[in-house]
Amino acid sequence: MYNDILRRTQNSTPVEMLEKAFSERSGYSEVIAVSSLFAAYTLAFAQLREGDELLCSPMSDLALYQALKQQKLHPHYLELKLDGTLESRFIERTTTSRTKVLVVSHHHGLHTEMTAFQELAQKEQLLLIEDASQAFHLTQKSNADLVLFSIEALISPSTAQGAFIATDNPEWAKQLRQLREGGYVTKKLWNYDLLSTLPNTKLSAIIADFCYQALLTDLQNSKRMQEIQNLYLEGLSSLKLLQLPTAEQLMVHYYFPIFLAPSLFCPKEDIFQDLLAEGVAVSVGNKPIYKTTAFLDKSTFLFGAEEVYKAQVLLPVQPEISDETVYTIIEKVNSVLEKYAYRGCSF
Repeated sequence: MYNDILRRTQNSTPVEMLEKAFSERSGYSEVIAVSSLFAAYTLAFAQLREGDELLCSPMSDLALYQALKQQKLHPHYLELKLDGTLESRFIERTTTSRTKVLVVSHHHGLHTEMTAFQELAQKEQLLLIEDASQAFHLTQKSNADLVLFSIEALISPSTAQGAFIATDNPEWAKQLRQLREGGYVTKKLWNYDLLSTLPNTKLSAIIADFCYQALLTDLQNSKRMQEIQNLYLEGLSSLKLLQLPTAEQLMVHYYFPIFLAPSLFCPKEDIFQDLLAEGVAVSVGNKPIYKTTAFLDKSTFLFGAEEVYKAQVLLPVQPEISDETVYTIIEKVNSVLEKYAYRGCSF
């Protein structure tokens, strides 16, 4: 497949080469590469007006909330199921005449079923955005108007930032490319037009070339990451104090989410620190954004989202990890959880 991509992308710029390669990979006919996930959301929301409302997850990437705050949009937060995926029930209760957008997120590679959200977006005539910033290896195409990917799965965010906006709608793609160029449109001779005051957010040629090379080797990496996920599923399945995602929910992701039993919520900080001390590169999921100082909303309480935040721990799935290391991590998780199994919680 990639030999075909190389042949078709000859004489293209690095950004065009990357866009064509990711179009082939993702199955979307139009791909727009931009400088950051924040830029992707800014372009996706460009047609909205101040005070417009959107439905979104409270636990998505920070770039989403930064973009809606900059454009003075009002969020209504969707609830989460206890398995870490978004809940589609009850969301019609939060729609108003000013609701214009529905953003559906896949958290840490856990696939949220899109069907009910697609039906709601069509019924309410909402722009449907699929947030795949934590699901780079998304394989199931939906009927979303726009799908947003982060390049973080290809290169470390400490090295560079970037994102893709994917769509099968050529008119959307045309508008987004114009906005990406800062709204600057050339006409005949010296004439030009300026369609917006947005900055130029095109991905740089250097980063595009770096991403392109990484994309060519990503299939091999993703196969290895899937093997690691399967080892975790098999090795942790007997632990009664954990809830694991199902194989059907999992997409390839550089973290494997596990969910602690409620009796371990109190010592979670100690569990986390003990795992770090044992050399396990463990992480935690996103905190509900309405609980942070910058986006504080004391009127909002979502039981599912807050339970997921208390329960979720993320284990490493980098492709360079050996089977032996995975087995060691499983043993350390088992011993640390056993250590705190009888501590219990008192509130």
